[in-house]
Amino acid sequence: MLLFSLVLSVATGLVFGAAPAIQASRPGLVPALKDEAFVPDGRSRWFNLKKMLVVAEVALSMLLLIAAGLFIRSLRVMQAIDPGFAVDQLVTAPLGVNILRYTKAQGREFYRRATERMEQIPGVQSASVARVAVLTGGARVVTLAVEGRADSGERGQSEGGGSRATAGQTALANVIGPGFFTTLGIPLVRGRDFGAIDSEDSPLVAIVNETMARQFFPGEDPLGKRFTTGFANANGQWTQVVGIVRDTKYASLGEAAQAIVYMPLVQRHETGVTLYVRATAPPGPLVTQIRREIQALEPNLPVPNIQTMHDTIATSLYAPRMGAMLLTVFGALALLLASLGVYGVLAFSISRRTREIGIRMALGADRRRVFGLVIGEGMWLVGVGLAIGLGAGLYFAGTIKSFLYDVDTRDVTTFASVPCLLAAVALLACYLPARRAMTVDPMVALRDS
Repeated sequence: MLLFSLVLSVATGLVFGAAPAIQASRPGLVPALKDEAFVPDGRSRWFNLKKMLVVAEVALSMLLLIAAGLFIRSLRVMQAIDPGFAVDQLVTAPLGVNILRYTKAQGREFYRRATERMEQIPGVQSASVARVAVLTGGARVVTLAVEGRADSGERGQSEGGGSRATAGQTALANVIGPGFFTTLGIPLVRGRDFGAIDSEDSPLVAIVNETMARQFFPGEDPLGKRFTTGFANANGQWTQVVGIVRDTKYASLGEAAQAIVYMPLVQRHETGVTLYVRATAPPGPLVTQIRREIQALEPNLPVPNIQTMHDTIATSLYAPRMGAMLLTVFGALALLLASLGVYGVLAFSISRRTREIGIRMALGADRRRVFGLVIGEGMWLVGVGLAIGLGAGLYFAGTIKSFLYDVDTRDVTTFASVPCLLAAVALLACYLPARRAMTVDPMVALRDS
């Protein structure tokens, strides 16, 4: 990477240094012999290479800032999404007991003791566990066969991806411990929560969310309905719906409402869960104590990533946040280069046109007219760049549509604010050379030229 950067830097210097070198090797002999400064004609004044580069810089800056604006708008929309549960004062901790090769009985005992010890910590309201950690990108998909339906599809399950079922017969699944809905603050809409009557030997039960109730049981009461899943320990038994909970986000904040089925851990054992702890106050000070309690219960279990739910959500937004940040940085750099380009071209033009400006002022042009002339020349270049950049932004915005959430690729706020920002910065870049042109003394200019 260092070698590549070095070669690229040297090549850039050679390529862009060649243009003025070639121009300097072809001087105008007559003006040189007469000791006259070369003043470009009207055509070269508006269409020379330097000004074309300024236009390109402005257009590129416009394109990058539009993309950055769309990403920032999308990020703000995602940050405002309601995940469907109470985020404040919630802590998560992975309990990967699968690496300890626990038996089913040992695993269940560990989960029970862990949640009990958490609830004994001062400042903890409740604790529970779940197989799939919410908003971490993980997913479990199960294929369901609803009782009494011939088109329920093939039974099966898959982790983190697709399903073997026909369209419309799959749902997301999570295996949860006692008190999960209370700990996360997910409201129970109808029916009942899992309780002591739901044991390993009792009939299998499940709780579904509102979206699953609508999709799988349209026009029917889901409570009491039965289905089967492909879980290995289900043994083809029917699972009865005993409750309906509010819709929540599952894998990510940006996802649409998904059908989710929740099953009790006591009936479908899992070796590796995430612990959820609900605090009564800001949970920051509890992190160390939670880790200490877990390691006191099982010294051989590493707990590397205890964090608040706010941190989990921030991690889930890492990709859109990085995209917005990088595009903003690149857009800002392009804006800086464009403003320096405008300033440099105008300053160079003023230095070469000192005699012309002196003549104009000697013939009666006032300082405001000279000021407007220079400002107009610079803003003309900026206007052309803005027009090209705006057209390119409208054309290419569709290519990043899949990376945006609930934001129109032709967002009026973005496409209106970015040109205004660019125009304001460019106007400041034009102001300094224009002010310098106003201070030209006609007598000095004519005598020195």
